[in-house]
Amino acid sequence: MKDRPTERMVIVAIAIATSIVLCGYLLAWLAICGADGFLTRYCWRIEEFAGFYAKNLRGSLFAGFLTLGGFLLSLKTFIIVNMKKEVYDTPEYKRTWDESKQLDSRVGSMYTPLRELSDRLYVAIFSCVMTAVFQFTFGLAESIWTALTCIWMAVLSIIFLLWCLHSIRANLTTMFGHLEAKATAEQLSKGAS
Repeated sequence: MKDRPTERMVIVAIAIATSIVLCGYLLAWLAICGADGFLTRYCWRIEEFAGFYAKNLRGSLFAGFLTLGGFLLSLKTFIIVNMKKEVYDTPEYKRTWDESKQLDSRVGSMYTPLRELSDRLYVAIFSCVMTAVFQFTFGLAESIWTALTCIWMAVLSIIFLLWCLHSIRANLTTMFGHLEAKATAEQLSKGAS
């Protein structure tokens, strides 16, 4: 089975989110319990975060990520359809893709960049919805570990969102470059006639 960039990015994002949450937990432990907390291996004051999470964060994370998931779902349809119509279905793009394919046989299908963008948006949407679901299912159990797991899901979703924003920007840059080249060609053909 061919390794896809989306699968690699999911693994990297999980590792980054885990590192961020663990570092945050260790820093909080040091700030709240001090170095003595490591000697005793238990610090009751860190358990207070579960109550803070339940009272102040859980509801906002639920509403925010559910809204974000819905917004990304509508954005996905709009961006994918417009990118396909404005760039990938044009004769200019097809000509450029044919030239690239002749130079490098490893170039994917004509719609590979669009498929990757769609996959990345899907992962971000799924992650946002699952983060919202986690807040009012798993997050109802008031313990430090459930609070940290729900925070981890939120961090993971934010990483996926940033990844999508980067991908959207790259595709829009391609689209604008394509549209500018098309407009320049039209201007030159009008000037020549």
